[in-house]
Amino acid sequence: MKSVFYIFIPLQASLTTALESLSLSWVYKDINNDLKMASGSLADAAIAANDFNVNVVLPGENVISLKADVPGNNLQRVQQAIPYVLEDSVIDDVNDLHFAIKNTHENSYDVAVVNKLYLASIVEQLSKAGIEPDAITADYLLLKKDTLLCDKDRVMLNSQNLKFSSSINSAIKLLENQNEPGPLNLIYCADNDKEYPASLNKLSIAAKKHCDMDVQACLISNTFLNTSINLLQGLYKKKKKWAEEKKRWLPVAIVFLIWFGVQCGV
Repeated sequence: MKSVFYIFIPLQASLTTALESLSLSWVYKDINNDLKMASGSLADAAIAANDFNVNVVLPGENVISLKADVPGNNLQRVQQAIPYVLEDSVIDDVNDLHFAIKNTHENSYDVAVVNKLYLASIVEQLSKAGIEPDAITADYLLLKKDTLLCDKDRVMLNSQNLKFSSSINSAIKLLENQNEPGPLNLIYCADNDKEYPASLNKLSIAAKKHCDMDVQACLISNTFLNTSINLLQGLYKKKKKWAEEKKRWLPVAIVFLIWFGVQCGV
């Protein structure tokens, strides 16, 4: 089974800023199962990702997490209905947004929402570089439930009713105004600095853990994939290689069968 190779898309990446002009980071496990982190260009990432299952991690600031209740067992109809169920919960036109879902309980769904053009741009640029992702997800969705991971500048949170990434000051203000989440497991990432920001003391913290790795490596070391939502759904769903090969060889097979039929007739 192939190991997972995590490529982190910088927050600076946008429709006007190409990935090839930015420095990317990636995290993976080597043959000894040790966690490794590196950085470089998009071309460097494509070479390093060879022979891995690729999981692209988007900055959570660009992915909204919502919940929806939709009755019915037909997943296709549920996917069609969810944008209109959540229409009042998003600012943009639902036609400009991509909704990826995960069933959590009976008719309840966790939903990850991202701008279509942004997602399409990321997928297209990766494809041109030779990277075909197996999954694309938001960084905070990789965390275990009720976990707050942060460094001095930025926060990632995955709790029962709140999931987001933001600057630390914005996150503290938001969390102070919420009844949820309850006690959180705090993971603080900072090299040689175990002094937690004083603002974090205002939160309800169940346990504290210091991580002396880079925040991306720390995130992957605390990843819990069962909480994640793969954005590659619907039009963005990855085509299986066997299906692509079938389409490639189908015309050849038809010609062969016609030729074989003619030869048999003769």
